Amino acid sequence: MSMPPTDRLYRLLPAIYRIRDFELKGLDQRGPLQKLLAMIEQELEILETDVDDLYDDWFIETCDDWVVPYIGDLVGIQELYAASFPGTVQPVQRPYGIRERRAYVANTIAYRRRKGTASVLEQLTRDVTGWGARVVEFWDLLAISQNLEHIRPTTTIVNIRSSNQLDRLGTAFEQQTAYTTQVRPTRSGQGRYNVPNLGLFVWRLQSYPIQRGTARLVRGLTPQPDGRCYTFSPLGNDHFPLFNRPQTETEITQLAEEINLPGPLTRRPDFEGYQGDDPVLKVFINGQSDPIPPEEVLIAALSPPDKLESWQLPNLSSSQPHDPPQRTKIVAVDPELGRIAFLDRTLPQSVEVGYSYGFSGDIGGGPYDRSDDIPKLPGSASTTFSLTWDIESAESASPNPLADAVQSWNGTVQAWQGLGNSTCIELAKLKINPINVVQLSRESKPLKFRAGIIKGLSVTAIPGTTVAIVMPGRAIDGQGRAIVLRLNNPVDLSQVNQTRLKQQAVLLVVSYRAGRDNQPWQFNLIESKEFVENSDRYPSKIYIPLACLLLNENSQIIRQMDPSTVSSLQFRPQFSPGILDGLRVLTPPGPLEAMVVPGMAVDRQGNRIILPQNVAVDLSDHQGKKVCLVISYPTWQSQQTWQLEVISQSQEESDRYPEDTYIRLAWLEVPNMSITVVPTS
Repeated sequence: MSMPPTDRLYRLLPAIYRIRDFELKGLDQRGPLQKLLAMIEQELEILETDVDDLYDDWFIETCDDWVVPYIGDLVGIQELYAASFPGTVQPVQRPYGIRERRAYVANTIAYRRRKGTASVLEQLTRDVTGWGARVVEFWDLLAISQNLEHIRPTTTIVNIRSSNQLDRLGTAFEQQTAYTTQVRPTRSGQGRYNVPNLGLFVWRLQSYPIQRGTARLVRGLTPQPDGRCYTFSPLGNDHFPLFNRPQTETEITQLAEEINLPGPLTRRPDFEGYQGDDPVLKVFINGQSDPIPPEEVLIAALSPPDKLESWQLPNLSSSQPHDPPQRTKIVAVDPELGRIAFLDRTLPQSVEVGYSYGFSGDIGGGPYDRSDDIPKLPGSASTTFSLTWDIESAESASPNPLADAVQSWNGTVQAWQGLGNSTCIELAKLKINPINVVQLSRESKPLKFRAGIIKGLSVTAIPGTTVAIVMPGRAIDGQGRAIVLRLNNPVDLSQVNQTRLKQQAVLLVVSYRAGRDNQPWQFNLIESKEFVENSDRYPSKIYIPLACLLLNENSQIIRQMDPSTVSSLQFRPQFSPGILDGLRVLTPPGPLEAMVVPGMAVDRQGNRIILPQNVAVDLSDHQGKKVCLVISYPTWQSQQTWQLEVISQSQEESDRYPEDTYIRLAWLEVPNMSITVVPTS
């Protein structure tokens, strides 16, 4: 005897009653008692659902929409109305939307529940003033006798060896301090640190982001050569402090930290905003779409302490123990003065920056909505006048596409005026059919670049000594820079291993060495476990592991190890040519051309191919064909560092274009362009 899965009540009956009921089954294979209990069970399910809904209605996060006003009335919300409809001139009262009402009531409950706490005081300050705020309970900074059941490790004396702690003294972010109680009244300015006192720090200036602004080149500096120093200010202001782009707090109970406030940036390299996938400071070179990685940006002072108007490049060899070598940094940024200095041998052709500046309000131009300031049409009280003119700068090879568009428009207007006053003669009316170059995505995709070793760079370790010999070879790092060793290079591990490691497995890595000397590479020893676990600190696109060595406490080699027995890292990665950044192909409607955006690629010989600006490729000679757009390194007679070519499918398969001489960007299907003469009436 089988039963439907929903017969919960029927299953609770003794088996003798179910057997007797089954003997009276009908055509649906169900007895009368089973049918009766199924009907009762339907009502039971309705009752259970209603009880579950009643439980959900106790909470603002899960209640039904009709319950939200009732919960709001319980907590004392007078009315759930917005100020006005958006876009209207006169205020029109309207109810909040469904999501607005729920969020408003939920925030009110959160405020009432945490009334009197520091986190709510911060939030209320931001809601009332619109400024960033941080609350500090000064009793937590007092020197007290520790309780073993509630140890406060932050209440200690100041570490005078830490410049970060010294810079934070007296600010809203001071840590590891132990003040004696100040019993003077707070109005005298000296009674801050006391048990009942609370500090409310407010940031009046707001932070306004600039996405890709043009950095200003500073000329005439000595002894630094021209082309190395820039300022974030497009006007060339020498003192241009940069501000943090605040991140939103995720919980109301969270107290604001430096990353959550629009304060001026400092020279502390451990600031959270300088790291990650979206740092607060970005430097773009040569029109590339991706900025210089944060691990290659050095936060440092670019002026002497006593002469802020002067420039001074940082000392790259002054890295602390257990820190990554500063020689891997290719650009230095001074956020307090808004300065940039490139530390490498090769200087960029163009520099763009992403940053935030501080100002007191939305006045003048800026990255905010100014549609309310558009003037009204004469005689109209409700209609605003707007003029929209889209200029696709990303799909133009001109350095100033807006100026070209204005010039083209003026020429068209001049021609129309000439036809009107009979100074021009109409020859014919032409109709150009719309065309569009199609990019075939189903064809093979462009090669993806991968940093690694091209050839050589094998390591010979001599047991019992502190010397390892690196053979000649060539490698390419994650930025497409070549690391070339032409001779055998003995590496004294006692000089590289300055931290006196205990007996353990370490990796001998090679990386690009920034600077103005003739040695563009350097060797380092990194603990294998540290290299794997701290990938952000030691990114694989900068450090290329060559060998795994087992050293004793005197930096002497015990033996050369198989890296697979130590960790799962990719050892001695092999180089793969391809596109490193950008070089996307756009097909704007209208002309028979393709547009290649700025970017960089690396060919099979390790040569960097850099496109600093948009490049237009004429396809009018390839109408009705399927062609391949490629980029290649030129022959030795050319002065360019790259060249774009359009080849057909038959040419690609021939010996004239071997695969190791170019990088494929896209396959294109070029239509035929037709022009029709329209007869005049």
